[in-house]
Amino acid sequence: MDKAFLPLLQFLQKEGFSFVLLSEGYEVSIQFHDIPQHIDSIHCSRLEMEGGRLTGDLTVLNERTWDYADPCLGCCICKVDFLLRLRKHHSVTTTVAVGDGGSDACLFRYVDVSFSLNPKHEAIYHVKDLADVLAVLQNGNGASRTG
Repeated sequence: MDKAFLPLLQFLQKEGFSFVLLSEGYEVSIQFHDIPQHIDSIHCSRLEMEGGRLTGDLTVLNERTWDYADPCLGCCICKVDFLLRLRKHHSVTTTVAVGDGGSDACLFRYVDVSFSLNPKHEAIYHVKDLADVLAVLQNGNGASRTG
């Protein structure tokens, strides 16, 4: 896990941000890193187990129900759909996304501030790690602005 994960979460909590983890990754990996200890709202794919053994079955959360112009990548979880639901049902005023995958690149077009850990995806900032994200949020240093 990125060493700046907890400092970033602590900074965002202090600033009044709420967290939602939307991941194409598996629940078992997220639990391995004790992330549920720090974030309550986690939405990800789940490798099914039976009797303590993996069955090979996968439960996915493809939540795309909104009709928006972008072509669908066929992700396990539609992060844009989730964002649009949050905006509709809660008083969300500012949105920030950090990620490195194709589903994140799709989401980057719909948030206020985006941080890409993968230089091939368009975002407001390209960063090498979460320490860069923290530096930008704290004082505008540590990343290359692309837009």
